[in-house]
Amino acid sequence: MASSRLPPTSALKAFVVTAQSGSFTQAARDLNLTQSAISQAVRGLEADLGTALFVRDVGRVALTPEGEAYRDAIAPALDAIALATAQARQAAPASLSIGCVRSLLNNWLLARLPGFSSQSPMLDISMQTLGRDVRSPGGCDVVIILASKQAPPKGALWLHDETLIPVAAPGLNENERTSPDPALIGQNWALWLDPKISQRARGPAIQLRETSAQLAAARAGQGLALLPDLVCYDDLSAGRLMRLSPKSVSRDRAFYIMQAPSGGRAVTDFVAWLQVQVAACTEPMFGAIT
Repeated sequence: MASSRLPPTSALKAFVVTAQSGSFTQAARDLNLTQSAISQAVRGLEADLGTALFVRDVGRVALTPEGEAYRDAIAPALDAIALATAQARQAAPASLSIGCVRSLLNNWLLARLPGFSSQSPMLDISMQTLGRDVRSPGGCDVVIILASKQAPPKGALWLHDETLIPVAAPGLNENERTSPDPALIGQNWALWLDPKISQRARGPAIQLRETSAQLAAARAGQGLALLPDLVCYDDLSAGRLMRLSPKSVSRDRAFYIMQAPSGGRAVTDFVAWLQVQVAACTEPMFGAIT
């Protein structure tokens, strides 16, 4: 490279547009600048190059041979810069909309999201809770859904099986019970085949449909719950819940990722980050307390 010092891009653009139109006045209109600003930029470029680029006449300008050669070299480079810039902006959008099933969003994903945000500080992230029957990204860039493993939505990417584990608040440990009548919480216990756990419940069943409500009841010491491992992972880690058995139940459902067709790099980065987060939570889920 003959010199590392390059002229200002604005001066190069003023020169190319003037060369294309043959007029400082028209170039000023095209670039939404004043005619004097265009003329001054071109004169500065000529001074920097040490050669005249235009032959000036009343009302119009014409390229010198040196100007023609310079235009032929510079114009494609400016086009390439414009194209690369547009592609980069499209590949790295300024916003990312994420949808997630409520229980996983509130009890697992939100606590980890600042880690992803720190990797993409200029990204505006919006969150949306999803119902149980979502089967497409809808208006989101990426969604995390629960779906049947036998018939997941077309294009869905498997993330994690919905694996249920029995949990309770530490005060309900057999040897450290503070409540005389713990209950079975939720509607999942019909899946549990080991009576050693379910027989601990002596109180009336607490029928809660929402997973987040079951988690809250278990955390409050109201009984024993059979919950998805990811959903209660942080409560187990913090000691707010204990695992009652090393056994688990795998349902015929799994968490899946679905992406909008025009997701771009932000979605790709989020999916890769999400898979790492899930992998970090799939080691044996804390030793059972019996």
